[in-house]
Amino acid sequence: MSIERCINSALAQGALDNATAQELLDLYRQQLEFEKLHGAGAEWRAGQTLADEIDFEAMERKRKAGLAARAAKARVSEIESYRNAKGEQDVGEGLVQLLEGFRSGYESVDGLRKTIIAEGMWRMDKVIEKFDRSKIKG
Repeated sequence: MSIERCINSALAQGALDNATAQELLDLYRQQLEFEKLHGAGAEWRAGQTLADEIDFEAMERKRKAGLAARAAKARVSEIESYRNAKGEQDVGEGLVQLLEGFRSGYESVDGLRKTIIAEGMWRMDKVIEKFDRSKIKG
């Protein structure tokens, strides 16, 4: 069975959605055209390349999910470990500390937002500077 028929069969069975199936078909056809330039066995090589790419994407999704889960667990642990002035656990205040960046060890979400805005303003200033009129530039 060809790769195109496999993809269409998976689409008909509901294992793939239309967008994913179309993306896989496009990738396969593009790779097939490339492999035809290299002689016999183009369908097999194109199919193998597509399978390798699917495997790589699956591993990458698992890796990213693991990193996100680990980061989320670390943040929850930091929030739950926050203690107020009386030494009592205060999850609400721990969350505020995380978002506002008042406590060392926390990454400031507000500070990151301000940094991104400042960098954007700096870039816009550089663009506007190129179009600034002066007595010298005219």
